[in-house]
Amino acid sequence: MIAMVAFVSNARRNVWSDFIKNVDFLHKQHQYTKNHYAITILYIMGLVLVHGGFGYFLWESSFAYLKDLGIWNSILFSIPVLQLLYLFLQLCTIFAFIQEIRWKARKSILYLNVDCINIRRAKQTYLECLKGIRCFNSIFGYQIVAIFGYWLLLFETICFYLVESKSNGKVIDHRIVYWKVVVINMGYLIFNSLNLFSVVISCDNTTSESLKLMDRCYELQEKFDRSTFEYQELQALAFYAAHNQLRFTAADLFEIRRSSMLALIATSTTYFIALVQFY
Repeated sequence: MIAMVAFVSNARRNVWSDFIKNVDFLHKQHQYTKNHYAITILYIMGLVLVHGGFGYFLWESSFAYLKDLGIWNSILFSIPVLQLLYLFLQLCTIFAFIQEIRWKARKSILYLNVDCINIRRAKQTYLECLKGIRCFNSIFGYQIVAIFGYWLLLFETICFYLVESKSNGKVIDHRIVYWKVVVINMGYLIFNSLNLFSVVISCDNTTSESLKLMDRCYELQEKFDRSTFEYQELQALAFYAAHNQLRFTAADLFEIRRSSMLALIATSTTYFIALVQFY
């Protein structure tokens, strides 16, 4: 399901031309620093190791349970493994795009230096970050909604199996097969949680750069007189950043922040309680 939603959202008209056009500004006049390059490589290596380990575990688990689950069920369980590979490639693209926007936002703060202040360049760089975020929201918004929905579905499925284990075999009689299915679903849930948490934390950290920019403007204002041009420009930049913050949204349905994960867990718990009451 998530692969279908992601494919449909990517197949929209002119979506990739807009993506290439908007990504291009991130690399114009852009120079990788050693720290930037090293941190990005470390993040990607961590994603490769974690996703590769879980992908191998789930693939081996699907074929190891071939005798108990049957050939068709094993095929159904192996299909999501290919989906996980697609999610990994998708996550790397999303993560790299977010990191570029975050480094661009940090660059706008570096322009606000007392020794060599360049307010107009800082505002121009911040505008480029806003442009990149609008591109991100239009392309990856529906895919992130699908990831949230997939996480919710996996969580409810595992909770249902756990409740079913206490029902004296009301529906499921084969306990060995049942627990193997639970283990596979828990592997999918952990894998999906890593994807979701990494995206949410990256988006939230990038959003916080707006607050840092405003704090930097207010800090520099104290060094200038109210009648000076620099003071007025800093005040205008702080006002603009306050009303145009870096916000990542999932198809304009909700904002991607750490609080979104807490809301997702709360919603999952509510649905689980309702499911138990009517079961």
